[in-house]
Amino acid sequence: MKKVLVTGATGLIGSSLLEVLTQGNFKITAFTRTMSADIISRAKTEENVFWMQGDLNSLADCKEIVCDQDIIFHLAHKNAPLTCDLDWPADARLNLIPTLNLIQAVQESGNKPHIIYPSSGGAVYGPVKEKIPILESHACNPENSYGIQKFMAEHYLRVAAQRGFLTASVLRIANVYGWLVSPSRKQGFIGTALYQTLAGQPLRIIGNPGNIRDYVHMDDVNKAFLLCVKPSLDFDIINIGTGQGTSVSLVVQILEKILNKDLDKKLENSIEAKRLSDWCVLNIEKAWTDLGWKPEIDIESGIRKMILKVK
Repeated sequence: MKKVLVTGATGLIGSSLLEVLTQGNFKITAFTRTMSADIISRAKTEENVFWMQGDLNSLADCKEIVCDQDIIFHLAHKNAPLTCDLDWPADARLNLIPTLNLIQAVQESGNKPHIIYPSSGGAVYGPVKEKIPILESHACNPENSYGIQKFMAEHYLRVAAQRGFLTASVLRIANVYGWLVSPSRKQGFIGTALYQTLAGQPLRIIGNPGNIRDYVHMDDVNKAFLLCVKPSLDFDIINIGTGQGTSVSLVVQILEKILNKDLDKKLENSIEAKRLSDWCVLNIEKAWTDLGWKPEIDIESGIRKMILKVK
């Protein structure tokens, strides 16, 4: 039975991944900064999940959780593209330092786990001139702190793998969706749009409605995660998306079609919104050749699945 650590276990991606991992042959350590009453209750009934509370800013906590782990899903991350540039030093303390502590703890443990890290399939690449699905070999020019932190984490993992004290799979994931998301989070347009629509609130559109993104459902992302637990390389970077671009306006049209009504839309602009890339679609050929992975859920089916889950 493989020993698996999940950091950020109570986040949207972490919670979704845990549901999948508990169905497999894994002994899981779920690491979180805060333990809610719901988590404490779950901890009493989940036989193959051991919950730990701590802080990745503490090297001591990191040393405790990495010991003897075979696989580490490092999912913990704070901030989003729209909020990351408000305080660069704070962003580094929240995201980069915890990752470095985790890597340092792995090095000192003498163990050699495989780290699976979700990078950003949009923010690390930055703007692209030619609207051709982006390859992993494309130049990376992140234009915000979110993308910079993700890109730096990739490089630290690469160097750590080269020095032989871990192996790593970096998944540059496109715009993942699959849950309702509070608008206060300012990330995840499909999730926030559906949240507002079902709550009878105006649909808040931040930035240009013509912006195009590659939307990939969380169920497909989880399958990619699981395919990475047996790495063939010491270090690899793989795009995870659909290879298809969908504009914000088209997402709204799909929602209106599924719900059979016109939605009240509210356009918002800000300096941060204007800095967002107008186009990002990933080339996913490597995911198929290296992992045998391809997405199975199209955007309309994915949104319908979200609505059914809420009902």
